[in-house]
Amino acid sequence: KVDAQALIQAAGSCRNRLMQPLIMLALETGMRRGELLSLDWDGVDFKNHQISLQKTKSGYLRQIPMTHSSESVLQGLWQPSEGQGGLVFDLSPNAVRLAFGRIRQGCGLTGVRFHDLRHEAISRWFERGLTMPEVAAISGHTSRTQLMRCSHADTKALANKIRRWLSS
Repeated sequence: KVDAQALIQAAGSCRNRLMQPLIMLALETGMRRGELLSLDWDGVDFKNHQISLQKTKSGYLRQIPMTHSSESVLQGLWQPSEGQGGLVFDLSPNAVRLAFGRIRQGCGLTGVRFHDLRHEAISRWFERGLTMPEVAAISGHTSRTQLMRCSHADTKALANKIRRWLSS
């Protein structure tokens, strides 16, 4: 389990102003670092509340529905007066790696990797009741085995659920 709030809070004081929205969007969308860094504004559809990824690990187009939070993050970055175009996050993978290292160090989460944010997002979708096909459609996983490797049940929530079920 990733302490998302600690990461988001620590990223708020990062010199790179794009790190906090990058982390927040990773947690909301389950997008990989490379997908986030290759996302351009043409792939952000505020009208239909979805993100279209052209460049994915599998090579297939993927549509990601926007949550209210992810849409808010993207709207906060959108600057229509500049004739917006190009990349949403104009950062290099190395810049993200270094900044994320400082952020996790600052909040004492040294064992957390950026990819763990994807796992956290996928686990949250299952906890919110999405089905395996729905999660796979959003995450881009093509096999059940791959998908299950990325999800991690919240054992505390699971224990509460079982206790409620047994007491009824």
